[in-house]
Amino acid sequence: FIFCDGSPTDCPHTDAISVDSVFAMDSQMFQIEWIGKEDLVVFALSEGGHLYRSGDDGKTWHNESQSKLQGVGQVSSDLYGRSGVARIFHHPGRPDEVMFVGRNGQHWVSYDKGASYVQPCGFETSGQTCIQHPGGDATMKSIPYIKLHPSKKSSLLAMTRRDACYSDARDCAEDLWLSQDFGQHWRNLTAQANGRIVGFVDFDWANEEDDHLHILATVYRQHSHLKQRTYTSWDKNVDLVRTKDFFATEEAELPCGNAFKVINEKVFAAVTVDCNKEDKKYASPNVQLRISEDHGMNFHPVCFPVEIEDKDYTILDVVQKAAFVCVDHDEEDGLEASAPVANMYTSDSTLELFGLSQRRIFRPHSFTTDFVRVQSIPATMMINQVDESALSDPLIFDGEADFDEYLVTKISFTEGASWETLKAPEKDSLGNDVACRDAECSLQLHGPSSWYKWASEDDWFPAYYSHDNAPGVVMAVGNTGPFLEHDPNKISTYLSRDGGQSWVEVRKKPHIYEFGDHGGIILIAEHASSGPTDEFFFSRDEGLCWEGPLRLKDHAPLNVENIRVEPKSRSSVFIAHGRGIVDGRVVTKLITIDVRQLLGEDRFPMCKEDDYEFWSPTLSHCLLGQNFTLERRKQDSRCFNGFDYERRDKGELGDCKCTHAQDVQCLYGFARFSGAPAEPCEFQPEEDFNATCPINIGDRNWKDTGEAIVPADQCTDPGAVVENAKTRRAKAKASKGISGGMIFLIIFLVFLSAGIVLFLVRNYLPEPFSEKVNEICVTMLDFMEQTKEFILSKLNIDTVSYNRMQEHFQPLAGVADEENFHIDDEA
Repeated sequence: FIFCDGSPTDCPHTDAISVDSVFAMDSQMFQIEWIGKEDLVVFALSEGGHLYRSGDDGKTWHNESQSKLQGVGQVSSDLYGRSGVARIFHHPGRPDEVMFVGRNGQHWVSYDKGASYVQPCGFETSGQTCIQHPGGDATMKSIPYIKLHPSKKSSLLAMTRRDACYSDARDCAEDLWLSQDFGQHWRNLTAQANGRIVGFVDFDWANEEDDHLHILATVYRQHSHLKQRTYTSWDKNVDLVRTKDFFATEEAELPCGNAFKVINEKVFAAVTVDCNKEDKKYASPNVQLRISEDHGMNFHPVCFPVEIEDKDYTILDVVQKAAFVCVDHDEEDGLEASAPVANMYTSDSTLELFGLSQRRIFRPHSFTTDFVRVQSIPATMMINQVDESALSDPLIFDGEADFDEYLVTKISFTEGASWETLKAPEKDSLGNDVACRDAECSLQLHGPSSWYKWASEDDWFPAYYSHDNAPGVVMAVGNTGPFLEHDPNKISTYLSRDGGQSWVEVRKKPHIYEFGDHGGIILIAEHASSGPTDEFFFSRDEGLCWEGPLRLKDHAPLNVENIRVEPKSRSSVFIAHGRGIVDGRVVTKLITIDVRQLLGEDRFPMCKEDDYEFWSPTLSHCLLGQNFTLERRKQDSRCFNGFDYERRDKGELGDCKCTHAQDVQCLYGFARFSGAPAEPCEFQPEEDFNATCPINIGDRNWKDTGEAIVPADQCTDPGAVVENAKTRRAKAKASKGISGGMIFLIIFLVFLSAGIVLFLVRNYLPEPFSEKVNEICVTMLDFMEQTKEFILSKLNIDTVSYNRMQEHFQPLAGVADEENFHIDDEA
């Protein structure tokens, strides 16, 4: 046995163990959910619409669709030949209750984790309650798009498509429905609006905690507007409204608000810039980003520091005092404009002005950006960046190479204020030296774009992964070298136990991984991209040693697609799923592995107090200006934390003083060229600085260094690292800029007037007066000369071109699409 870094160690010996808890599904896995607080019940949903339930941690499964769910198979399939269950919804505040949304207007609810079910109306037992479809009398029973209220546990909204959408798209519209009894009765909110709303586009709860159910929605006001919509561009006929009485009245409106997203009590909205024009038939391709900090009652504009038209936004993350937004700019250069990249911007503490954090983040699809937070460590995030050399490579220009062949992985420990590459490990998993010591060689890891490819198993890899309940542990697949590889034979599996600061190679080939027992157990298997396998391995010491194999008993090898554990990562029971060939046909199987049960309590005893240590990812113990120290199990203890384990708090350890490397970010219009922490923030006029921001930036204090403390940072003595504020640039109050020709005209008129005054003074005033006035005029001319030089240096500033977004805001990286925005059921 060897250490991950190549040095020998005494690892526990575990003989091969047979795993016989294997269950065959009807089709590929679509969704898996754990229901309940402690006695967890697991539901697995197949792509074929079959619902499976396990009441014993996945050891046995029952097909609920064949017996307990009434109505399945008793009505015709939908337009696309589908039937059964489409989605599973449950509310964390009511852990025993779950809703199963089906196709063809059939829906089921359980109030006891699936021990019994409330059936769809028309299939209920006489005298029993039933679950209605929120589409009313519509013939075509489309799958409703549902959102549960975050705190009012029985309240939910659903949007359904009218019958006209399936015959004449020009009359197509969606209705919004409200249920306050978990689906037993529904109210049509389109009818509630009394003609002021003819159709809904999107919706969400406003999340304001009071006695009302506040709702946000984008809506159409007139039937004629429905006929004019194109579905492919911004639509000035769409407004964003907020109501507290189910649209009987509206308490707030944002005209031309086309798209919105509610994240962490902030509301982000996109508004067309030509909203006030009378001709509303044609919409501008440009929009303006606005943010509300009072649940959608009021919105303020925001500004990005570059003046290039934007095609798309992704809201990457929102914390208490800052937002992180990716902008896909429409560059003038054709190759750069077509590149699958976006720039990442970080807001100041006002959520109004955004500074550049990093360029060219890989974004191959509107729903996928290679950005992930390290969940257990504050201020730590990872990205994949397209190297600048790709933009000048003739192979890219000729279509003989792809941008994803130029990806470089970077990490930030400073909330995006600075970035660095990942240091390659010195040894591989076999103890051999890793030849990766030059400046252009580093560790490259696959991100979310690789996980969501689905194009082929040969080019589909797990993304970098962490969990709140596994402090410091991050796993990923990738390679060492200048760029990220996509050949499975060149990819290995890596692990960090210090939040991404150092890495070790733990296995050759790409593996799929999951954490259990509060990070105390890691289970892995070769991923489907490596081909079929019948072996699993586990580690009880964060990758130091790997025990196993756990081998499937009497089952053919599978292409293992994923490994899951209950959401809080407390359990030692893992559920994997994969596909294999049985009797010439593809079969999906669920594999349940209970590591504690397989080893036994004698070989895997409960942890004691001296098995734990207090740990911080930094030598200073400081992150975001606060002491950050966590309890975790010692690496060589290999004991069992247990389901109910809770980490101890070490308590207050003192304040953290501000440092330039850890606590400083660049302001609007400034950036670090390389992104390195030691580099100062520099103003970048060559990027066509946007000085026509609609916010009155002239009233703001601009720092000489373009630096400020990171918004969420709580460090002490900030004045020691950030210079005192002083006014840096002229006012830019209006959204309309001044052209270069107008500036020259102003300069010419000012100097002409001064010359006339000076001529009159010298030739017509008495000498005592003329000498004094002459002194004043010379001083004025000197000042005007400096003013002229300043103005001329800014002649590259044009009027602002606001930002364009194609269809909708994107979800946070790693969050399932269906949880955040509407997806048509045809998709």
